Amino acid sequence: MINLINKIFGRQETKYEKLDVTNYNPSVDDITDFITKWNINFPIDRWWRRKHDVAFNSPVHREVSFLDMRVEWEEDKLFEKMHKEDKDPYRMNIGQYFVKKEDNRTEEEKQKDFKDQFRELMQKSK
Repeated sequence: MINLINKIFGRQETKYEKLDVTNYNPSVDDITDFITKWNINFPIDRWWRRKHDVAFNSPVHREVSFLDMRVEWEEDKLFEKMHKEDKDPYRMNIGQYFVKKEDNRTEEEKQKDFKDQFRELMQKSK
């Protein structure tokens, strides 16, 4: 798997990827260096683990593909961009997007606002 990743990203193998775990006990510095390089090379992976509170190399982490992480990252960026100028901006990971906002306007006010917005859209399309 690591060889495939190296080919895709055009990276050379490091000494950590060639290690035979049965004959090598890495030092704390080796492990720290490996994790640091991993986070630098795969920032979306780091983002995903922080978002879902998943430990590095845990079974849940190993189960998820990079493609799934990337799609989720792109989706969050899209929603962030869509709601950037919204009065009640979208905040990731709290389920706020589907909460219905309270509307205290009368039916007449709602109809007037709808007609005004429709006229504005029609004028823009000309």
